[in-house]
Parts: sequence; C-alpha cells; structure tokens
Amino acid sequence: MIGFACTASTRRCPERARSLTIRSPLYQPFPMLHGRRAQLWRYSPAYRRPRHFHDEPELNLVMAGTGAFGTGRDTIRVGAGDMLCWPPGRDHELLEASPDFDLFVVAMTPELCSRTLRERSALALAGPVRTRLPASALGQLHALCASPSLTSEASVAERHVAELWLHANELRLKTPRQLHPARAEVPVGTARARPGRAGATPRGTAE
Repeated sequence: MIGFACTASTRRCPERARSLTIRSPLYQPFPMLHGRRAQLWRYSPAYRRPRHFHDEPELNLVMAGTGAFGTGRDTIRVGAGDMLCWPPGRDHELLEASPDFDLFVVAMTPELCSRTLRERSALALAGPVRTRLPASALGQLHALCASPSLTSEASVAERHVAELWLHANELRLKTPRQLHPARAEVPVGTARARPGRAGATPRGTAE
C-alpha cells in the first residue's frame, strides 16, 4: 500500500485522503461455481473484496442505488443505469455502496468471451469502462439477470450468461461517448502479481 502524510487538506476532505491511498491489487480469479465458464452473482456486502484483478473479463450492472469504484488512481461514481467493464488485468474495487445498492456482476473465461463476441471481442474490451444505459435497456438486462435459468443446469446457465454478455456488450459498443477507456493493462494469460510472483504490480497502479 502506498501511504501519504495526513495534511490539513486531507483531514478536511476524507475522500481526497482515500484517493491518495492506493492498495496494491491482489490477483484473485473471478469466483465461479465448479465447472462453470461463465457466472453471474448479485451483490451482497458479504461478497465485497479488496482491490483485485483477474484474467476473466467482468461486467457490473447497477440496477439501483449509488456507489463508487476505484481503479488505478481513479474513482468512478455510479448510479442506477450504469454498466462498468473490467477487462482482463484491470484492477478494481467497490469503495462505497448505498443501502439500496443493487448490482449484478457477470464474468466469463477469456476463451468463452472470444467465442461469444467473436470479431468484436477486442473492440468490446477496449471500449468505455462506464456506459450509461437508457431505462429500456436497463430493464432488458435486469430481466436477463433475474432469469430462473441462471440457477439451472450448468450448460443452460452458461448459454444464458453468454446471451446476457453478448447483449450487454452490444449496448456498450453503441454508446456515443467513452468514459475512462477500458484498456486491458496486460494481455490475457500474462502472469502478474499471482502467487509466487511477489513484487509484481499491475501497470497503472502505484509502485
């Protein structure tokens, strides 16, 4: 962790103090059920993790409430209708969440992502980190996220997550404005800061 001396300005502004303290991200594979190549979870405070990164591309869909995410030295504030994309190797952390925060988190293996998006895969993962969705699109994604098929047999759930993944990324590619470009910090499959590689720190974060 990189620490900075507490000054009068940071004491008056705790948010500034937090922005000046960047924890070294941990390598943590996206949590998937055994044998799954794609997974969707609904946010619960018990699932919050420290700043981390992984090989799996990830989407965050905010259905209600407000929150804040940290990535690199940036803080991204979100509300209902925001969709965030974390490409492979991009560090991220949920910093704040309102009591009514409702978030769906979806990810898949890089191989399945490439198969699902095909020639659009690289373009989608290099798109905006944050996309603001219209109410109609948010409703469509909410219906897909809440589908009973996500709790069924693994292959059925996988196909459903792939449908959700494709639809969500098509919406991202249509957005007219890019906020916080989601460059993948390291090519998929490159080992960094994994167990046994002490001292490796993702690019874009404090050394």
